[in-house]
Amino acid sequence: MVRRSFSLHMEGLSPAALALNLTADRVCVGGRNIFKVFGINISDQDDQPGRFVELVNLRVPPPGKNVNLNYSCCDVAWSPHEEGLIASAATNGAVCLWDLAKPMRSKLDHVFPDHKRQCQKVIFHKTDQNVILSGSQDGHMKLFDLRSRELAADFSSGPNGAAIYDIDFNPHFSPQFSAVSDNGRVAVWDMRRCDRAEKHWPGHAEYTFTCRWHPEIADCLATGGRDKNLKIWNTSGTRPSLDSLISTLGPVGQVRWRPTSRMQIARGQ
Repeated sequence: MVRRSFSLHMEGLSPAALALNLTADRVCVGGRNIFKVFGINISDQDDQPGRFVELVNLRVPPPGKNVNLNYSCCDVAWSPHEEGLIASAATNGAVCLWDLAKPMRSKLDHVFPDHKRQCQKVIFHKTDQNVILSGSQDGHMKLFDLRSRELAADFSSGPNGAAIYDIDFNPHFSPQFSAVSDNGRVAVWDMRRCDRAEKHWPGHAEYTFTCRWHPEIADCLATGGRDKNLKIWNTSGTRPSLDSLISTLGPVGQVRWRPTSRMQIARGQ
């Protein structure tokens, strides 16, 4: 199989996050001054590798309204259950739902205004189509019910309000999610209990930016932080243990398990 790559130059724009749809033929790109959906057109000809085609500009407010900070994104997520549903984490703390099937120019469907500071992360539950989870600089993780369009649960990082940088649902145990924060700690929560985390421990010397559960190995969690370390944890039992430590040349802002080689992991800044 021949692998080809192609790119799109966005002069003057500042993408902060992207998300692929279910069929990997569309991508949503969000940032402080961009929020668009592009089609991914891959050519069958070797001399024409492919191109991105703009399909929807989501920075279009309803009639009579102005573009505000709801349209300024720190993170975007595409629903794994509903093809036209996108969630965004806004710089003003809002969690927004966008429905691409809406016939109007504005695709904004609902706003959850519950966070008090910038929202850093938003994710859909992997199996429950009615649940999304967000994490914010206000030190809270909030669970929203898409049926009632209301806040369902509120999880706090502690009395000092450590900012939440990343969250991830456990694919092996659906009520469980991980969270990492700017105090270097890693926590594992059960979404059915919001009074305290199931487990929490000092993961990194400084800010912990990212966490990802292994898609096939239970109780295996990868984290990365500003201390330039990528760590693999075994979270089974009452005390999580460090399985592997990988020192890198720079801060670890993102970690992802490789889909075709599950024992390989990639890092990004």
